[in-house]
Amino acid sequence: ATSWVVTYPPTGRHVKAGVRIAVGSSGQALVVNLPGPNDEVRACVPVLLSALERGERDKTKLADLLSGVLRQRHVQRHG
Repeated sequence: ATSWVVTYPPTGRHVKAGVRIAVGSSGQALVVNLPGPNDEVRACVPVLLSALERGERDKTKLADLLSGVLRQRHVQRHG
């Protein structure tokens, strides 16, 4: 499951379409792909751990939850 944090217009300095969070599984293991800088990972980890402690395992819900954390940070920093 993937969820967009931010998308970029197809022109300008951004070559990629945007930034996504990915959550998947391999067997019983949950695989979470977080983007970039350590501060973004630090913002997501407590949210992820809290969701897992509540028993949340739905990949789409987790991806949306984590992308929401980073989307909010992006809006606060870049308007």
